[in-house]
Amino acid sequence: KKKKKKEIEVIVDWDCDLDDYYALLGIKQYEMNINQDGIKRAYRKVSLLMHPDKAPVEHRKQAEARYKLIQKAFDTLSDPYEKQKYDSQIEFDDSIPDVIQMANIALPNKDIQDLDKMASELENDSDYEENCKLFQSSAMENRLHVKEDEFYKLFETYFKKWSRYSNKKGLSTMGNAKSSDEFVKRFYESWRKFKSWRLFLHEEEIKDNVMDPNTAENNKEKKWMIKENQMLQAPFKKEESMAIEQMVESAYIRDPRITRMLIKEKEEFLRDLLTKKKRKLKKQRQQEEKERLYKEKQDKIRREKEAEEKKKRDIMAKMRAEKTEIPSKLRSLCNDEYFRNSHIKPKNIDTICFNASIEDIKTILNQETKELQLKKFDDILVIAKKVKKEKKKAEKERKRKEELEKQEKLGKPWNDDELNILINAVGRFPGGTMNRWEKIQKAVGKDTRTVDEIIAKVKDLQKSNRKANKKKNKNKSNSNSPQKNNDNDDPNHPSNWSKEQQSALENALRAVRTLPAQEKWDKVAEMVVGKTKKQCVERFKW
Repeated sequence: KKKKKKEIEVIVDWDCDLDDYYALLGIKQYEMNINQDGIKRAYRKVSLLMHPDKAPVEHRKQAEARYKLIQKAFDTLSDPYEKQKYDSQIEFDDSIPDVIQMANIALPNKDIQDLDKMASELENDSDYEENCKLFQSSAMENRLHVKEDEFYKLFETYFKKWSRYSNKKGLSTMGNAKSSDEFVKRFYESWRKFKSWRLFLHEEEIKDNVMDPNTAENNKEKKWMIKENQMLQAPFKKEESMAIEQMVESAYIRDPRITRMLIKEKEEFLRDLLTKKKRKLKKQRQQEEKERLYKEKQDKIRREKEAEEKKKRDIMAKMRAEKTEIPSKLRSLCNDEYFRNSHIKPKNIDTICFNASIEDIKTILNQETKELQLKKFDDILVIAKKVKKEKKKAEKERKRKEELEKQEKLGKPWNDDELNILINAVGRFPGGTMNRWEKIQKAVGKDTRTVDEIIAKVKDLQKSNRKANKKKNKNKSNSNSPQKNNDNDDPNHPSNWSKEQQSALENALRAVRTLPAQEKWDKVAEMVVGKTKKQCVERFKW
């Protein structure tokens, strides 16, 4: 089915102005908003109503005069270009809201303070002032606060008035406080792109220079005429454009809806910064907590390690102290008259002190009576002798292994000729010579001796020479002091001390170093078996 066209209402006004073409055609209520089809239908209707033969009797004289004007009005309005020219000439108030009108709708200062107030959560933030400075918005800085209802009443009238000249049909109205943010943004976006169809060819300053494109002989000339007319209208177009732009910007900086949107945008910006700050602080606290726990764990491990090391040091110190003190106590015990009159010999005491374990010596000292101590002494002496024997055996085995290793390094035995060549080569190639050992090997014979064998033999010869020189010097000094050999025959001479007695003296001196000088040598004499206080002093001085 075909869509039914909207009925055009024609209102005949016999008293209208004869220059008002819309009134003549009975469509004054539609005026410039009516389309070409509506003009045609209105013309048909009004032609019948104002025909001289069909008009009311009292208006027939008017009908004859008006009928011709109706035809002229139709011819003008049915031509789009002529209609545009005619519509542009209709009287229009091209004013915009002035300063006084906008001052009347301004909001009092006492009511402005609470408008920019943010949520307490944001305002209580320590970085609130700095964050507000980061929010860069020229629109926010230039806001003017107005009474909302009066704002819509004032600007809606002017926007509606100016919308008649818009190229874009159905330009949105201003809306109200409940309009969505999208609607408000779209409204200002459309008005900032406003394009007017109005012509200014009727203006007094240029109308004498205006060209009629309908009189052009060809299209090229017609285009030139239209272009010339546009150049004549340019100043008026610019003035109109500036007026609309000023009206739009005046409305924008005062629109309460834009203010709310900017405040909301600022709040979202500040909230986003606050959220990031909280997230950062949370992450920082987590990191600090993690570091704290790690530090506590490391401190605990360190303390445990230090405690363990201290415990080990204390044990080792105790063992070292016991290693000195326990044998000293045993020697002091054996210096007692009961033990001196027993079968115990000084060498037995030394055997136990040097070979028995500290625990075994403690068992002797811990016995309740001297008889039990002596019995335990004999038992431990048997064990100490076995240990001493094993030590000697182990030392002998160690020396045997060292000798074998030495022989392996030296290789097969060296004969006199090889030794002579080696000594001669070492003299010819002293230390610091480049590739010294390879050159010595070449002199000795590459096929007979390796570099390792040559180095080992040279070291062995040097060691033998040092021993021989040391023995020679010792013999020389002995021959120069014959009295010394005679003194050694005296048992009371300071040099006539056994190894065990010397060791006991050294241990005793270490043990009594903190005692007063008067008591020191008495205590030392008790701890050195077979020696008196005088002998100990002489040995110390010797």
